[in-house]
Amino acid sequence: MKHNKEISIVDFYDLFLEFEKFTDNNHIHSKVHEIINEAMSIINKLAFINSSTIYFINQETFDLTKRYENCKQKEYSIDNYYDQLINEGVFGNALQSCKVAILNIDRFNEILVIPLLTIDGVIGLLVINCNINVDKIKINILSLIKVITSSMTNMIHSYNLRESHKNDEDLVEQTIAIRTKKLVENQQVLGEKIEKMKSNLSMALPHEFRTPINQIHGFSNYLVNHFTDKGGEDYQDIIEIVCDIKESATRLKNTFENYLYYANLFIVTANINDILELQKQTTFYCETVIFENAMNIAYKYNRSEDLEIYALEHSLGIGEEHFTKIIQELTDNCFKFSEIGTKVIISTNIDYDFYNISFLYNGIGLKTDDIENIDGYIQFERMRNEQQGLGLGLSIVRKILDIYNAEIVFASEPYKYTKITISIPISYAVLDLD
Repeated sequence: MKHNKEISIVDFYDLFLEFEKFTDNNHIHSKVHEIINEAMSIINKLAFINSSTIYFINQETFDLTKRYENCKQKEYSIDNYYDQLINEGVFGNALQSCKVAILNIDRFNEILVIPLLTIDGVIGLLVINCNINVDKIKINILSLIKVITSSMTNMIHSYNLRESHKNDEDLVEQTIAIRTKKLVENQQVLGEKIEKMKSNLSMALPHEFRTPINQIHGFSNYLVNHFTDKGGEDYQDIIEIVCDIKESATRLKNTFENYLYYANLFIVTANINDILELQKQTTFYCETVIFENAMNIAYKYNRSEDLEIYALEHSLGIGEEHFTKIIQELTDNCFKFSEIGTKVIISTNIDYDFYNISFLYNGIGLKTDDIENIDGYIQFERMRNEQQGLGLGLSIVRKILDIYNAEIVFASEPYKYTKITISIPISYAVLDLD
């Protein structure tokens, strides 16, 4: 077997021609397995692929189910690496980031995990065992593979929609045969109620988390007060344990709330109408929002003396809820990653049609690679710095800024300083006092 061979332009051209035929075909009557087989037969023509496997995600259990496998030799089967892909978080990374994840087996063998994306999110994974390092694959080859899989998943999504629509039509016909004409006329109202029920059901999970966490908080407070009243010194060990339980519950609640916030941002950014509605919102008293939220964070860390704020008053083209979240997350980062007694400085200026806010602190800092890789569920130097949480704060900020066509810039020197500057469009809207 030859390793690390270059991908020629002929390979790319042949693959492109096959893809062109694939997209030209009318797949309206094709089954899911037919679509998969046709798409994968194109990809499998690449010589550097030892095996290819497709997993679909069960939307109820979130288990991975194998739906396709092509393996040149048994030793290249993904089954041999499945546990390693799970344990090293390669599958999880691909699902969470919606980006290609890589498992390096050796210098001549790598496994690519490519998310299968539709407008509804990730529906599965394409796993490719390569006998060539990824950096040897020409970028156009890898891009075309992702385009082919994207076309395949969209065809599958369209097929599922057609099947769902067909089932709905059958249900309507049965309803017409059994129910009265009035029930048929009210079908649209019934459909809206069903959608509302689905939405309410999606709120059940947050409720199931918040309720026990709030109970832990309440009982912890009761126990602390109870043992303190009985004589705090005699029960100091118990009080410390209960306080640790309360602190852990608080951290769990904050992590879960940020996860929900991040997920909701993804839902919003998938709908252009929702984005346009949000972009109509205005924060009229940005200086007040900055002062109140930054001071609250400083008090939380018992560092109000370390905070300096120099803010100008202006109206901004961003919803106040989202602007508040940005100030909270960035200020919290400043205090979390700086030492007590060092200054956290928040300053603002106006540059043409943008309102710039800078957050400056002395602390761990970020490396250039860290700045480029900021994304959900990623924390930098986590083991060394003993950070808590999923690392969603900066990712939430970036998502919000994207909605409002705002920008964020990082400047940092590791273990000296970090400066984060956001630029938000100015709003000239007038506050309606009626």
